[in-house]
Amino acid sequence: FFGLGIIGQFMPDKNSAAHADFEKNREALQKELSEMQKKIQGSVKAMNLESVDIEDRGGLLILSLKDNLFAVGSADVGTDLKINLAKIAGILLSNKDVNIDVQGHTDNTGDSTMNQKLSELRAMNVVSVLVEQGVDKNRLTFRGLGQTQPIADNSTEDGRKKNRRVDLVIVDKK
Repeated sequence: FFGLGIIGQFMPDKNSAAHADFEKNREALQKELSEMQKKIQGSVKAMNLESVDIEDRGGLLILSLKDNLFAVGSADVGTDLKINLAKIAGILLSNKDVNIDVQGHTDNTGDSTMNQKLSELRAMNVVSVLVEQGVDKNRLTFRGLGQTQPIADNSTEDGRKKNRRVDLVIVDKK
């Protein structure tokens, strides 16, 4: 959960009353995040977004955009991706307290420096489309992760296609 690492650095002594309050507040925030994530999951499933995988990775809800999103060496947002992003923007507009970290990824084609920049550009372009659809830019962050987090085997063409993707991570509430 975004922010808990920083808060944890200032956590009161385990035997103090402040620690009990801290734990109660943390549990309430985690419960609120979990409920928000379930609501988003329900919205995505209701829209039948076949090209969006929903995953829970270590307590983070991730909407992974898939299905050949980007060509090799390209950050262009194609028509199919724009359509799916418009649907996701609709979900975000009806859930205004959700913030998203847009994470761009690449396959291992090319060198790692180029892939890092390409992944950042992919994430930035997705943020631009969401903002064009009315999502407040202050709710969106972006970053490129290059080729560091493949979800498929980069030794096959099919695997490389799957790795050229963008993930939308629900990070916290406003």
